[in-house]
Amino acid sequence: EGQQISAVLTNSIRTTPILFKAEYTPATKSLIRPYIEAGIGGNVISYSQYLGEFIGANDTYFKFALSGGLGVKIPFNKTTARSGVKLGGNFNYMPFDDEITDNLNNIGVHAGVYFPL
Repeated sequence: EGQQISAVLTNSIRTTPILFKAEYTPATKSLIRPYIEAGIGGNVISYSQYLGEFIGANDTYFKFALSGGLGVKIPFNKTTARSGVKLGGNFNYMPFDDEITDNLNNIGVHAGVYFPL
C-alpha cells in the first residue's frame, strides 16, 4: 500500500538479410549503364523486449526475404568498365508477423564507388 511500480517497455528488432543477388545490365557499351537486380534468401531477425532493465522476451527467427532494385552505373573507363560510380535504390520484402509489428519491408537508396579486388 502506498507504493508504485513503474517500468519502461522497450522493444528492439534487428534484421540481417542474407540474400543471393543477381544483376543484369542491358546497355554494356554506353557511358551510363542502367541495371536491374533481384535477390532471394532469408532474414535473420533478433527480437528483444525489455521491461526496464530486465529482459522480458528474447527470440531469433529466420524468415523468407526478397529484394529488387534498379539504378545506374557510370564507369570511369568506357572500354573496361571494371570500376566506376554506382547509384540506385532497392526494396526489401521481409514478411514478419508478431504482436508488436508485422512486415519489416524497407526501401533504400545507395551511392558508391565499385572496383575489382
